[in-house]
Amino acid sequence: MPTTPIEFPAIGSVYEVNFGGDFVFRYRFDSTSSMTLVGVTGQFKGVTESLNVFVEPIRPGVFLVAWQEKARTTVVQVQDYERGQAFIAITSPDSSFLRLKGQLKELG
Repeated sequence: MPTTPIEFPAIGSVYEVNFGGDFVFRYRFDSTSSMTLVGVTGQFKGVTESLNVFVEPIRPGVFLVAWQEKARTTVVQVQDYERGQAFIAITSPDSSFLRLKGQLKELG
């Protein structure tokens, strides 16, 4: 039975993800392989990076998004557009590991 491709809703929009404290970011997806990340608060405020990303649909409205930053930080995130939630796992170059849950909202 053929399946209908699951459309990634974020392309062409800006989303803010708020993990609390110093972890608030804006994402702009130009495609399912290109994203611009902007730090909004704390030590990351003003940091902007264009990234190659991997997007894999889990089910309609829920996507796995992964990337590696210039600083060699690896990020894997589950973005739930239906519930407005994001779950993130970050591995830093020093091998430290961080997991966070935050709010995901469309800014336009």
